[in-house]
Amino acid sequence: MSQSSPPSSPVSIEPANNEDAEAIAQLFSDAFAPDPVWSAIVPGERSRRRVVKAAFKSEIRAGGHRHIDIIRTESGTILGALNYMPPEGTAPIKTLPARVFERVAATLTPSGRRGRTHDEAVQSRRPAQPHWYFRDIVTASEARGKGIGSALLKNRLAIVDEDPIPVFLESTTEGSKRLYERYGFEHIETLTAVPGGTVFIMVRPALRTTVE
Repeated sequence: MSQSSPPSSPVSIEPANNEDAEAIAQLFSDAFAPDPVWSAIVPGERSRRRVVKAAFKSEIRAGGHRHIDIIRTESGTILGALNYMPPEGTAPIKTLPARVFERVAATLTPSGRRGRTHDEAVQSRRPAQPHWYFRDIVTASEARGKGIGSALLKNRLAIVDEDPIPVFLESTTEGSKRLYERYGFEHIETLTAVPGGTVFIMVRPALRTTVE
């Protein structure tokens, strides 16, 4: 894969804010609409967009913004986001009704059951030792091929390498798999927990040097 060119206009990488919830959730919804794994979990695109946006908005507003890096233009437009979990991190705390609703939905709806099956399979592959988990990396459609994903990766990996431990992620396409391999991630398993929802389980060992 050819190397992406750097962003053509001034941008900054910064932590997300709770006020960014709507924009970030929309970014994830747009980015995951064509994603093969999300397509296998929620087959209808309209439903998929709605489910992804609602899920991310709920998580961000519950405190998930603390674990999201974003790239923002000078005008305030968000061009990309990296959603991660640090080694000492915990899931955002949601209200009891929200947790009950999610559990019921994951049990009673076909999409919910597929999503839960996939998530449980991926979670079972996470390393036993302390590690970072890069959950999602997305780029706005108008910014693809401009180095946004690479910039987000280099920024967070530089922080990881200050106290090196492994990084875990799952890749849903061959293109993203090649990108992650450039940054030291190793493909350790191909997993299909849901028909059509194949992912590449990848781990970046500690003490790797980031790519310039």
